[in-house]
Amino acid sequence: IWGVLNRTTSKNILININKLDNLICGIDGVPADQIRTQLNKILLSDKFKRSSKLATFLQFVVEESLAGRTQEINQFLIARKVFESDADFNPQINPVVRIQASRLRQALDNFYIAEGKTDLLIIDISKGSYIPRFRWRKNIQYKSQSEIEPVYEAFSLPRIAVMPFVNKSGN
Repeated sequence: IWGVLNRTTSKNILININKLDNLICGIDGVPADQIRTQLNKILLSDKFKRSSKLATFLQFVVEESLAGRTQEINQFLIARKVFESDADFNPQINPVVRIQASRLRQALDNFYIAEGKTDLLIIDISKGSYIPRFRWRKNIQYKSQSEIEPVYEAFSLPRIAVMPFVNKSGN
């Protein structure tokens, strides 16, 4: 917290530096401008262009986080702001936010498997939460300046390899 002099009243006003820092410096060591650039790339992808509610949901939670209001992000707020629910919205009765959050998580997973497979910045939302995480992709191997090959896919699907049978007995 630091003080700023209010010119009209000549009194110090306390400002929460963490909220101001989120706007300028970003979250989790990721600059705000890079978060917004990645958000825009996601919103322009095919899946999010076709689903305005998922796009609005993602944009809302990311912008609330950047504004330093992660503590305020909850089912009721999302229902009111994103899904335009009434003031008497009850998340115990109406599961719309939980259902759409699950769809949003799946859409983000699919984005990073396909269109965003070489993106260095990952935006995701953990199960049981509505607060986005911003993190750098790990284990990227650079072959050249222009070519990037991901060694580790952050959102890879379970896979099974079926190998041909080889007779090593000599019969």
